[in-house]
Amino acid sequence: MRKLLKSESGFTLIELMITITIGGTLLAIAMPAYQDMIKNNCMTANTNTLVANLQLARSEAIKTGQNIRVIAKGGNWSTGWTIQNPANVLIRDVDLTCGVTTITETGGDTTFFYKPSGFIDNPGTFDICDDRTAERGRQININMVGRPNTNSNFACT
Repeated sequence: MRKLLKSESGFTLIELMITITIGGTLLAIAMPAYQDMIKNNCMTANTNTLVANLQLARSEAIKTGQNIRVIAKGGNWSTGWTIQNPANVLIRDVDLTCGVTTITETGGDTTFFYKPSGFIDNPGTFDICDDRTAERGRQININMVGRPNTNSNFACT
């Protein structure tokens, strides 16, 4: 009787090392692009959150016929803000979880008041940037009517 030899299947050590080397090289190439994508998403998310909350404050002022305040937490817009009515009743509390971006109000204002007409007492400008210098950031301008407008071609310094 003759024994049949079974063919062995699997990877050799050389094949495994080549595969790991190729995978590591691809990962090293892709990692900077992935980090840029994360930073871009954070900047966009924080911009959209601020615009949505400014619009909410404006609509609440018009709807309720009261002055509505948007207040930076601890005087720092980058950590979040609250929206309150004149009786200090909290309408919304926002904590920003994406810490790679900074939000700066160019005039140094930490509170904005929306009047029952929807107008704002003082127009403002927010610069939203991250640690990439000379990269494009975002800028939000609030006009006298109280409407926020976004500029996505803003160059951070």
